Amino acid sequence: MQSIISKYGWPKKSEVGELAAKSCFYVVQHSLGEKARKKYLPKLKRACRKKEADWSDYAAMYDHLALAETGYQRYGTQFHRDGFNGKIELSPLENPEFVEKRRREIGLPPLIPVLEKQGIPLNVPQQD
Repeated sequence: MQSIISKYGWPKKSEVGELAAKSCFYVVQHSLGEKARKKYLPKLKRACRKKEADWSDYAAMYDHLALAETGYQRYGTQFHRDGFNGKIELSPLENPEFVEKRRREIGLPPLIPVLEKQGIPLNVPQQD
């Protein structure tokens, strides 16, 4: 995958199809490690700006990296299991009062209704 991206850039949905483009994201996100995610995140962002990749993939990769580097995510895509009671929880958010604004800016659906359906509270008033 790395040689393909290095030679051709991030796979474009219009050229390789939705499934192949999504597969590239999954390989980078789940198989290649932090160094690769950091290297390819800007390429994925450029592809998203050209509508050749999905912003949800960018948000997930960004959040995964940010959690590893800072302990906080930006878009609310990452969850973890609480070690004490085993419940699924939202991983910590950077400036949680702006999460819905950040999601809206890249076209992601609102987070709070999703969390509410799962019984996960986000008791932070949202700001624009």
